[in-house]
Amino acid sequence: MKKTLVIGSAVCDVILPLNHLPARNEDINFYHQEMSLGGCASNVCGILRHFQIPFVPFLPVGTGIYGDFVRKQLALRGFESCCPASEDENGCCYCLVEPDGERTFLCLRGAEYLFRREWFSFLEESGQTEQTDSVYVCGLELEAATGPVILDFLERHSNFRIYFAPSARIS
Repeated sequence: MKKTLVIGSAVCDVILPLNHLPARNEDINFYHQEMSLGGCASNVCGILRHFQIPFVPFLPVGTGIYGDFVRKQLALRGFESCCPASEDENGCCYCLVEPDGERTFLCLRGAEYLFRREWFSFLEESGQTEQTDSVYVCGLELEAATGPVILDFLERHSNFRIYFAPSARIS
């Protein structure tokens, strides 16, 4: 069975439970926060792993406290990205969660959304693309500054079945 190449982000979600979202000029105290591994591509890797579907995680992981957290959490789940380490700092996603479960996100984008052309060349030269028949990609990465790098790679491999998750970026 060939593998699914998972292109996208793995990010640290900082979850903040709040009684309500702050109004302008309002100060809110909260008494609990939790960090969790998130990111659409990271979640897809977890699902594929759960169903024992072979995959190649291609998730940029950078530096800083959030990059360290992501790297550690991926290792705890039994996989690491085949994407070379980024020298850029990882961002995070602050998840404001109201009592009814409604979520509001504040995203600090970093290395997890920055892809380099030479990383895709490395992927091809290492033989990973020959073991691949499908690709997962998310709209969040395609809208980023380096989205055209991902699209160029996909155009060079038009034989791959593409699973596109538009995310909140469907328009």
